[in-house]
Amino acid sequence: MSWVSLFKELMTPSDYRENAYGELVNQIGHTFLGVALAVLGCGIYGAIFGEMPVRLYVFAVLTVSYLCVELAQTWLKGDSGFDWLMVTLGAAFPMVALREMSVPEAWYLVDLQANFAWLFAFVAVWAVLLAFRIKARL
Repeated sequence: MSWVSLFKELMTPSDYRENAYGELVNQIGHTFLGVALAVLGCGIYGAIFGEMPVRLYVFAVLTVSYLCVELAQTWLKGDSGFDWLMVTLGAAFPMVALREMSVPEAWYLVDLQANFAWLFAFVAVWAVLLAFRIKARL
């Protein structure tokens, strides 16, 4: 598979109206895409500028950028909006639930602190939204 055909495949919207399992996997993928892009965006900013960014700016850039991707794919009513919502929730997850991260001199001993109330809230909202979406596909 060439890069061009992979790009075309990724830019073609998927419709899982009659496939609940396909929808579940699709939305989990969108959620993890949001998490990965948020962590990657913060990491790149930190590597370039030597400090962690204002997380709201990274979140705004990611969500607006992905909205543009969904619009470029041909907006499917209901589906594209929910895909964007799942990417947005995924991007918000590390931005809000993770409070602080420090890297000591021993770089492999990263100190990561989480706000477990927010962590629980994100997982609960995500699970409820996904459950309603999957139930509609059954």
